[in-house]
Amino acid sequence: MSSIQEEYKSTLNNINNQVDAMIYEIENFYSEGPLKTPTEYKHDSFPIIRRLKDAKRLIEESLMMLNTKSFGK
Repeated sequence: MSSIQEEYKSTLNNINNQVDAMIYEIENFYSEGPLKTPTEYKHDSFPIIRRLKDAKRLIEESLMMLNTKSFGK
């Protein structure tokens, strides 16, 4: 694997970790206290979490392609 591919793979891994952290942070915010967090914030966060999970899935697909060396051929 070329150094550019290794850099890209490393970047994707870093982004994947950051997306995990963002999902955790949002979920943790509204799960800390059901009475403390207004319902509208919970409902507002659902589409954000869904899109972050979609982004995570796409990142993992790219990483899988890089690992099987079918990327860039």
